[in-house]
Amino acid sequence: MANKLEVSFNSPQCGFMSIGFGDGTREFHTTTAHAPHERALPELLQILSALLEGNSGQNEFVLQWNREPEEFDFLFARDGQNVILEIFQYPGEARRAESRERVFAHTGDLRDVVGAFYATFSQLYADKDTDEFEFNWRQPFPFTEYENFQRSVKIMDDKIRCQSCGMPLSAEFGNLGTNADGSTTSEYCSFCFKNGEFTNPNQTLVEMIESSVENMTADLNMPRQKAEELANTFIPTLKRWQKT
Repeated sequence: MANKLEVSFNSPQCGFMSIGFGDGTREFHTTTAHAPHERALPELLQILSALLEGNSGQNEFVLQWNREPEEFDFLFARDGQNVILEIFQYPGEARRAESRERVFAHTGDLRDVVGAFYATFSQLYADKDTDEFEFNWRQPFPFTEYENFQRSVKIMDDKIRCQSCGMPLSAEFGNLGTNADGSTTSEYCSFCFKNGEFTNPNQTLVEMIESSVENMTADLNMPRQKAEELANTFIPTLKRWQKT
């Protein structure tokens, strides 16, 4: 798997914006125009929010953008806790499938991919006044979509939990599990998942519930009855146990 995605959207100038993507293995840089796809930025924010929320019933999204005369398709596909990003370039506005070229592709953890876009949009927002965003982009800053995206990111941060035991996950806690290639995953904690495998592959749902109850009563001083109610309600909803 490639390294984490890095995204850069530079402050616009005269209706154009330089953007770049890289992951340590591949990179792609281009310039995009404010028209005719004047809704590109707000639509991108809407796509990112939908990827995070994951409740729209739609897992694939396409964003159209252009550089004059070249046109681009930005394809986003959510696959569990991963996101696949592909960028296709067309030589002209005709957008013939046989003439398109894939110029960039990246597969990464949902949290990491969305986080890369969040960082660059946050910088655009912070610089919008000093860089005269609306004047230089010929379009207003997409405040509503950006605020909705911020809320979606906060909700994601609040609900990221191990999909085996339910433990809150955070890189700051140092408790993210690891994939086979050594990269971290925001799907499982380090106690449940290491090097691409469950640390206790034969553990049953009943055993996990019992372990969770013991942890909550011992570490959180939670009354046993409440711990049992919580564990029996919550643990079975986690991804690992949907297969049992």
